[in-house]
Amino acid sequence: MSETPSTFSGYYKSTYQGKTALTARPPWDIGEPQTPFVEIQKAGLIKGEVLDAGCGNGEISLFLAAEGHHVTGIDIAEGAIARRTAGGGAEALATFAVRRALDLSAYESRFETVVDCGCSTPCPRRRRRYAAELHRATSPGPVPTCSR
Repeated sequence: MSETPSTFSGYYKSTYQGKTALTARPPWDIGEPQTPFVEIQKAGLIKGEVLDAGCGNGEISLFLAAEGHHVTGIDIAEGAIARRTAGGGAEALATFAVRRALDLSAYESRFETVVDCGCSTPCPRRRRRYAAELHRATSPGPVPTCSR
């Protein structure tokens, strides 16, 4: 069954194909990592191998890879992954996959840090399942906290 733009994932995929009312560049694609992710990296809160869930074009993934982290960026939209561009030598430390965040079985206990910039917000009824998948994909250990 193919997804239509009436579903969240169908709409998101269609956006990256230029098939929605949004411009060729979706409004959430700002061309650089969002400031809070830069700040938490500078604060030393990003540790070990990183999962960027819903990575879009990969700006956060590539930023963290340029900072020395091994990063896996996943997104349901093939068009988002295809649009990403590498900066410097970050490409060697960042890998990307077209994958649903609701099935992370291939990444069992692999990541120490997960970053998410909007992947959990669009679908509140699936948050519990999403949280369980993130738990599955993270390695056991202390959970860092961020306070302002």
